Amino acid sequence: MKTRSVLLYYPGFPFDPDVLTPSRTLAATAAGLLEQGHETRILDFGTAETVARLVRGKASARLERIADQDLAHPSANPLQTLHTLWHMRGADRAFREQRSAYAREIAAQLGAMRGLHFAAFKMDLIEDVASTLAIIRPLREYCPRLRIVGFGALASLFPSSLLNERNAFDCLCIEDPETALAALAERIDTPQLWASIPNLAFVQSGALHVSPRDTGGSLSALSSPAYEPDAYPALRTEQKIRVFTIDECRPSAAYSHASPHAHGEIPRVRSVASVCNEMWRIGTLFGARAFHFTGEAAPASHVGAVAHELMRRGMSTIYTRSASISHAVPATFPSLYSSGCVALSFPIDTGSQRLLDSYYGRDFTITDVERVLR
Repeated sequence: MKTRSVLLYYPGFPFDPDVLTPSRTLAATAAGLLEQGHETRILDFGTAETVARLVRGKASARLERIADQDLAHPSANPLQTLHTLWHMRGADRAFREQRSAYAREIAAQLGAMRGLHFAAFKMDLIEDVASTLAIIRPLREYCPRLRIVGFGALASLFPSSLLNERNAFDCLCIEDPETALAALAERIDTPQLWASIPNLAFVQSGALHVSPRDTGGSLSALSSPAYEPDAYPALRTEQKIRVFTIDECRPSAAYSHASPHAHGEIPRVRSVASVCNEMWRIGTLFGARAFHFTGEAAPASHVGAVAHELMRRGMSTIYTRSASISHAVPATFPSLYSSGCVALSFPIDTGSQRLLDSYYGRDFTITDVERVLR
């Protein structure tokens, strides 16, 4: 069965710079569907246009008053502080009203689309739930038979809570949406078969069902993300910040970011060639040179190999990396810098060894932190 669908992201807080960058999750999920012959389109509202729309009018006027007052009275008295807070609440209320009104417009646009089999909504942050539901509820009135799917970080972390939302989601993709959503598309109209599809969560006969998690697939075998403007219209104009995410590795089923060696499992890592080819392809499409690598658990050997391959190919790039103290090897830092890496971000959580051990469950010490950061 070949289907028609939309992949939609309507951020609850569109002012985060990360939200304004191209979503690799959306592009990769679209690629998985397109490769199987399905028709899909990305509707990414994490754009400069959305920001401008949601702050215009009352919200903009309130924010201007707050800025003017803070600049004119940097050391305000208590009454002025209360007045500022009053304007802040008014700005927030106006923003939420604008967000809800825009959500209803989006729902009406989706309702006017003919032949849709399903709509899949990406949710990564808590704020995204309210904005997504603001679209889904009127959409259910326009298209009561349309299948609604959720995916993203929140679907993976809180499937039960999301499925408890009344008349919202038919099911959730909880891992690897590139493959899970493509498999679901083939059986979107036969929910009695959903249990046979890995990485899904859904409610059946009033009970939560979670199909087996399968995170054993090769990342290198997945299709290249569909960033082409025909599939990803938000990239046709200058509506997104052209910093692209590179998904270098993901945890396997038993892998823990806090204690990466606890289960003897290693993360799934993309091949060096696959990583560099994706960067080259994005550069060819958009002239982009700026990237961010996710996957803090990437082994130092792989990180170093990617850096050397970038230099071997003569690729002029600037990139940042999410990194882990446990995997960092300072001897590799010079080659990272030479290949274009300008920043590494480490989740350290606390400077207390007791809290690292007993609360955060990290497998590194404060001494390790000092050794890496120096």
